[in-house]
Amino acid sequence: MPSPTALPPVLALYSDFDDDAFVAMLKGKLLRYMPQARVVDVSHRLPRFDILQAALLLRRVYSHYPAGTIHLIGIDSGLGQRRVLATRIGGQIFLAPDNGVLGPILEREPAAVHAISVADGMSFLARDLLVPLAARIAEREALSSLGPEVADWSRVALPQPQALTDGWHGEVLFVDSFGNLVTNFTRAQFAAAPAPPRVVSLGPTTIASWYSDYSQAPPSDLFLLWGAEGWLEISLPRASAAQRLDARAGTTLILR
Repeated sequence: MPSPTALPPVLALYSDFDDDAFVAMLKGKLLRYMPQARVVDVSHRLPRFDILQAALLLRRVYSHYPAGTIHLIGIDSGLGQRRVLATRIGGQIFLAPDNGVLGPILEREPAAVHAISVADGMSFLARDLLVPLAARIAEREALSSLGPEVADWSRVALPQPQALTDGWHGEVLFVDSFGNLVTNFTRAQFAAAPAPPRVVSLGPTTIASWYSDYSQAPPSDLFLLWGAEGWLEISLPRASAAQRLDARAGTTLILR
């Protein structure tokens, strides 16, 4: 068997292209440049122009990929981009518009960031600029040869809970495919607390039931648990907590 280092590169794709022809164009261009590439469609259904949700997805999944993976992020802020960024974190390469999508992982794992200018009239950055850059990187070209190192890259920070007199104020970070509300409270924040908070208020609803996994909760009972990624979740057995509570990303809540 070939060694892992002999395998062709993994290209992980992220976009807001949905089922449009843009996805096929992007993958076709990739295969023209790198016919042996192992292409992974992480998601093409990111909310359009929602840089925070794209940044969250990237932060959640990138560490599960092997060294050498090239993450190609094709999501637009809707404001136009004059440059794209290239960086190496944990042995993986990230190529993305300079719109803040790399902010949360760069804040967690600082690294050198290189900027590449966008030519006038270029609108399909993922296909026409990021793909050729990925091909050059796959051929072992140094990131420093792509463009100068910069420190003024755009930042999009994850919203942080705030401790106020009536409790910890936070918000829903995202709703997963099961309808669970994933909040910005982390288990690590309360690991050393002498009396951990036990109740969440979301609008007029108070949730006080806690379980260690989804199977323990009785039917129709909204409950709290620490999810597999360390965030506090609001869940509903075999149903959507988001629909029950009419909640979505950005919905505020209080943990007491």
